[in-house]
Amino acid sequence: MLDNQNAIVRRWLDAVEESAGLMAGMPDSPMFFKTRAAVAIHETLKLAQTMRGFVTVTLDAGRGKTVACREYQRTRPHVHMVTLHPKVKTVHGAMNQLARRLSVRVFNQAELVEMIGERLSRGGEQALLIIDEAQHADGESVNQFRYFSDVFNIGLALVGNSEIRKKMAQAGAHAASRDQIVSRLDKNLKRDPGRAEDVRDFIAAWGIDDADCIRFLTALGMKGGALRQIDRTIKIAHLAMQGSGEPLQRKHLEAAWRNRDVEDI
Repeated sequence: MLDNQNAIVRRWLDAVEESAGLMAGMPDSPMFFKTRAAVAIHETLKLAQTMRGFVTVTLDAGRGKTVACREYQRTRPHVHMVTLHPKVKTVHGAMNQLARRLSVRVFNQAELVEMIGERLSRGGEQALLIIDEAQHADGESVNQFRYFSDVFNIGLALVGNSEIRKKMAQAGAHAASRDQIVSRLDKNLKRDPGRAEDVRDFIAAWGIDDADCIRFLTALGMKGGALRQIDRTIKIAHLAMQGSGEPLQRKHLEAAWRNRDVEDI
C-alpha cells in the first residue's frame, strides 16, 4: 500500500518538475507600455471618470483593452473593475459578481443594488466603474449599470467587443428607452488608432530584430487578434525550440503558427 502511494507521489513530483522546466523556458510578455490603443483607452476612461459619464470601448480583440484598463486602475484612485463571463450575463449574476468584487455583503438581496451604488460612490470622490467583457451582459444588465452612473454619479465604462452596442439597443423595449441609454453615452471608442505602429512597437518590445521574423509577425499582428496573435505565437515557438540552442528564427514562428491551427476558426 505504501509503495503505491510513493509511486503516486513520485509521478506527481515528476509532473511538477516537468511543468517547472517548461515554465522556465517560457519568455515573459513585454511589460505594459503605452501603445496608441492604450493611450486612446486611457483618454476615454479619464473622460468617463472626470465627467462621471458613460463610455464604451469596443476595439478589436487583441488590442490590449483589458491590459490598458488594469493599468489605468492600478495608477488611479477610486477605479473599480469587474470582468464578466457568460455565466453572469443576467442582472442577478452581474450584481452578485460586482458585489463580491467590492466586498459588499447584504442579508436582503433587495438591498444589493443600493449597497453597491453606495460603495462605489463612497466619499464623494470621482469614481469609475469598468465592466470588462461587457458583451456578456444582457440588455437589462446594461441598463442596471447605467443606473449606477445616473443615480450615484459615477463614471461608467463598458469594455468589450461590438456586441455591446447590440446589448445597449436591447436594453429598452421601446425606442424611447434605447434613446435614454444612448443619449447618455459620452464616447464610443471603436476606431483603431495606429494598429500598424503598435504591432511594430510590440515586436520591438519582444526584442526581435530579425527582418524575416519581423515581417512574419507583422502579418500576424494585422490579423484578427492583433497583438495577442504575436504574443501567443512567440511563446509557443520558444517552447517548441526549448533546449535546441538555436536563436529564434522565422521557421520556428511559422511552425508555431501552423501548430496553433487557428486560421480557419
